[in-house]
Amino acid sequence: MSKATEQELADLHADLAKAYRRALQGEEVSPALLTSVANFLKHNNISADPEEDDTLKDLREQAREKVVYPFDPNEATH
Repeated sequence: MSKATEQELADLHADLAKAYRRALQGEEVSPALLTSVANFLKHNNISADPEEDDTLKDLREQAREKVVYPFDPNEATH
């Protein structure tokens, strides 16, 4: 059995990135897909700082508004 060449691995990586992009543009995006994409980005050392990007800031705030806590997060704890 022969090993894949560096170019074959690069092509596979690019194909996977393109497949993720197409999947994210679909009608419904599952939590599993988001987790998979997040892991792909993390493993490739891709990150972003919400403090430097207004779109990410807005997304973070929208996500925070959607979180349902089983407790009041603003209430002081003892």
